[in-house]
Amino acid sequence: MSPVPYALPKSPPSTRLRALVFGLGPIWHRWRSGVRTAAAFGLSACALVAGGYPQYAMLAAFGAFAVMYGDGRPVRSRIGSVAGAAAGLLGGVAVGALLGHALAGRASLGTVAVVMLTVVAMTAVYVINAVRVGPPGALFFMTSASGAIAATGAGVRPEVVLGCAGLGAVGALLVTGIGVGIDLLRGDRSRAARQPAVLRRLRRSWTPDSHAVTTTVRVGVACAGAGAIALALNGLHPYWAMLTALVVLAQGPHRIGGRARAIHRFAGTAVGVVAFAGLYQLGLTGYALVGLVAALMFATELFVAANYGIAVLFITPLALFAGGAGTLGGSAGATIRDRLLETVIGVVAAVLCLSLVAPHALRRTLALEHRRMRGTARRVVVALDAPMDADGRMLCAKLRFDLKGCENAGIDCAHDDARWMHARWADHIDLVHRGHGLLAAAEAVPLGERLADTAAWRGVFDDEAWAAAPEVVESGS
Repeated sequence: MSPVPYALPKSPPSTRLRALVFGLGPIWHRWRSGVRTAAAFGLSACALVAGGYPQYAMLAAFGAFAVMYGDGRPVRSRIGSVAGAAAGLLGGVAVGALLGHALAGRASLGTVAVVMLTVVAMTAVYVINAVRVGPPGALFFMTSASGAIAATGAGVRPEVVLGCAGLGAVGALLVTGIGVGIDLLRGDRSRAARQPAVLRRLRRSWTPDSHAVTTTVRVGVACAGAGAIALALNGLHPYWAMLTALVVLAQGPHRIGGRARAIHRFAGTAVGVVAFAGLYQLGLTGYALVGLVAALMFATELFVAANYGIAVLFITPLALFAGGAGTLGGSAGATIRDRLLETVIGVVAAVLCLSLVAPHALRRTLALEHRRMRGTARRVVVALDAPMDADGRMLCAKLRFDLKGCENAGIDCAHDDARWMHARWADHIDLVHRGHGLLAAAEAVPLGERLADTAAWRGVFDDEAWAAAPEVVESGS
């Protein structure tokens, strides 16, 4: 029994596909983030136009995307988040630009690009899921890398692509720094909740049953398959099929959420390419084109967390313009045809992977998270026998992190595997509540003092309940 009394929920939460497809979360609280995103690109792109290089202005988006990864972060960690994202984006751009330049005009470019972009996608997905970065996810890392391949394949020098992307990253850091300064002047001193170090989170997820590894494997299989099929059917432009597969799968292995994102991706792309065709016919260049793309980035930031289907309406023309379709002499009709075909290929590949690759992954992930949380909780109980110190505080941070993983895994199972989870929900919630009770008790202990009732927690986390492997992987209810 837990030393902390509580009331158990009667049943696990459920999610309907229709609610995910048509639901719309709040958006206007994100307007500041939208302004920062548009400004980061607008400043760097306008600098290129003013400097006499309007034909390269869209390339600044590859680095400016970094500003999106600071959204929602506490003020004291926002610049670090954006800098880390910028480093990752520029790394992908550099590899893509060198690859596109070295193999420009060669038949092997498509095959090598599929392999390289699959590696980029898997790396981004693993890091983002292991570290728990959150929206906008891995999408823009592949967008930037594939755009760099397309640009250098069309004749732009690699150093130009990387320089323009770097200018965009500078814009992202500048705008983020200004935003942080304004927030500090307004009295915002918020800090991120203490968490395990990034390297520890990456190592922690390096196990076959983790959420991050399962998601990464599915993304790798789907991206490689979608890219290969698109390459066989559609020449040297498989990138959109791979992007589609990525966004359907990147948030995790749950089937209902994946199906909703598949619907969002297809419907949003279908409307988005029509919107792109209309915008393309306007023939905008220079500052006008920069303003249009900045507006698309603003709208993307507003909707990316509220409803991905609506966000795709803006992401599609944004990605097409940033990827060069609007400035490198491509045909709008051919671009629309290719994007629709590749979207279908990517959706089919992703949906098949949801059902066929690691079909019971969520059950194994939940068992893993239970074991980890119990282990960390036992370490906290042992540490509470001594006066609270910095190591004890770090153990509390690890317990909070493991509790969040345990909660997320339980919710995923409840949404995706409801019959199986229903019989196990009470045990799961009991464990979670015990963990929160211990965490609250431990965090209330001042530094240098001891917990008064340590004995009450001994043995609370010793039983392994239903987390044994055989029942976790069986297909029945």
